[in-house]
Amino acid sequence: MKNQLNLLLFLFLYSLTNAQSIDLNVSRIPDSLKTDAHSVIRYEKADLEILSQSKMILHFKTAITVMNKYGDNDAVIDIPFDDFNKLQKVSAKILTADGTLLEKVKKSDFEDISSYDGISLYSDDRSLYYEYDPVSYPYTIEYEYVSVTSNTAFLPSWYPIHKHHLSSQYSSYSLRYPKDININVKDFNHQGHRIQNQSSEGHLFYSISNLKAYDYEPLSPLINEIVPHTRFASNKFNLAGENGEASNWKEFGFWMNERLLKGRDLLPENAVSEVKALVKGIKDPVKKAEIVYDYMQGRTRYISVQIGIGGWKPMKASEVDRLKYGDCKALTNYTMALLKAVDVPSYYTVLYADDKRHIDRDLAMIQGNHAILMVPGAKDTIWLECTNQKAPFGHIGSFTDDRDVLIVTEEGGKIVRTKKYKDSDNTQFISGELSIQNNGNIKASLKIKSEGIQYDDHYGIAYLDPDDQKKYYKSFFDEINNVSLGSIEVENLSSEAKFIERIDFTAENYSVNSGNKMLVRLNIVNTSSSVPKRIRNRKLPLEIKYGYVDTDEVTINLPSNYIIEAMGNPQSLETKFGNYSIQIERINDNALLYKRSLHIKQGTYPASDYEAYRKFRKKIHQLDHLKIALTKNQQL
Repeated sequence: MKNQLNLLLFLFLYSLTNAQSIDLNVSRIPDSLKTDAHSVIRYEKADLEILSQSKMILHFKTAITVMNKYGDNDAVIDIPFDDFNKLQKVSAKILTADGTLLEKVKKSDFEDISSYDGISLYSDDRSLYYEYDPVSYPYTIEYEYVSVTSNTAFLPSWYPIHKHHLSSQYSSYSLRYPKDININVKDFNHQGHRIQNQSSEGHLFYSISNLKAYDYEPLSPLINEIVPHTRFASNKFNLAGENGEASNWKEFGFWMNERLLKGRDLLPENAVSEVKALVKGIKDPVKKAEIVYDYMQGRTRYISVQIGIGGWKPMKASEVDRLKYGDCKALTNYTMALLKAVDVPSYYTVLYADDKRHIDRDLAMIQGNHAILMVPGAKDTIWLECTNQKAPFGHIGSFTDDRDVLIVTEEGGKIVRTKKYKDSDNTQFISGELSIQNNGNIKASLKIKSEGIQYDDHYGIAYLDPDDQKKYYKSFFDEINNVSLGSIEVENLSSEAKFIERIDFTAENYSVNSGNKMLVRLNIVNTSSSVPKRIRNRKLPLEIKYGYVDTDEVTINLPSNYIIEAMGNPQSLETKFGNYSIQIERINDNALLYKRSLHIKQGTYPASDYEAYRKFRKKIHQLDHLKIALTKNQQL
């Protein structure tokens, strides 16, 4: 009864503070907010109240003006709910450019859909979904909803804007909480913005007006690293019926181990016997781990299963063993159980996958979107990606490398860093032979060796069927017309994280014949195909996420009826972003050796450096397409 009265009081007070009408005429949008914007948030108000450790109310109200067709997705209404998150009120309306009501959207107009990610076996997450089909622009969608949830482990962050080409006229965030709960707050990118912080004891309040849109600029950091926002964590929380309390990562990791993982690593006796037999006589824990990992990969497949405690508790290891599938949590937990059966310690690890996002060291709370396994090694830490049945043992690629992650132990949680690749680790070496015929046709035989992140980009080729491999190499040689592929051999040296490709091919009319002359491009495959676009008055930093080193050494056999007219001088470029060089060495009258080296340096550079970087890549593009001139030998 007390909670119900609190809910009614919350809604009453909210309605009083938001009773004033807001003029949503498009003419009221400042011109500065229209620049680079496909949509404009006219206002957005998120009002939360934590009533107890296991109850929270959110009242969310917003209006978004869509300026053109590229902003339509910004006006899609997608309100999540599940068994622990109940919707109390949902309404929406469509307004014309002058703010006149065009259409009311009733709750029955919304679709009740599963929040299906396309690969999940089952998900208990649902959404109320509405998408407006506009007849003209601009238009405005105004909507609001109230949700009541027991999942206080997820406190919504305050993001006044969350993507490029979106501006905000007004955004506010209010969070009220009881005296027995502490809220940890962390601000990001607030500098240079007029953010109003009117917080007091038991009440956090942030607001901002007239936040301009960010134009997308290539090679810039992720949007969440640029825009102002604030994140919140509660020291007392509830996750789908499980209470927790943690003020730091050690305490949070201990809670995860006790409430989410403990007791879920039990295996059937036959599985334990089988895996013990596989490692019989082996004492090296790393070798044991490699055998167990291969065993797991060979008998499971990845399927997302978003059920259980907010999708955070893994399936039992015994269930994975029986069903032969699982999501990242389940397969990681299963592999951990298998290793435990052969006395190899390992630790469940939570992280953000794909984009290089870190688990925030300062906010002990539910974070991350993926799970992997950490195996301590005598020399190096071993990271196991348990969802990829083709991934080599211990290879960590761009999906999970170089970021802060949470490892869960019986003693608690620890934040550690995954492996970082140096520029010199990410190599590609191309060697081979190119023979040019008198008619301009070519015959080539190449060998490509890739390591590091470049290995990560290539090893999947080994698992393509022959037809798909041919399609891949047709695309790989897309700058060469009339390619006819010959033999293709690939070798995945997974234990060394090296990938070898051997490809033979021919192509008609590769060289340009004009009278007695022939022009030949020496760089046959590893050409810089594009130049970063020019951006005047760039605002965002330049970020090169991965450095690498490419080296090419190709012997070029010249056509018998031609002699070299002009060969060109060695070229080299040295910049803060990397180095580039080419050399053409005469082996004899009928053969050349083409050498190319490119080192791109990982790093983040100020916006003012972008034009210099663009010129560097433009010059590489020009030199990569350099041609030598041959003249027909009139004496033959």
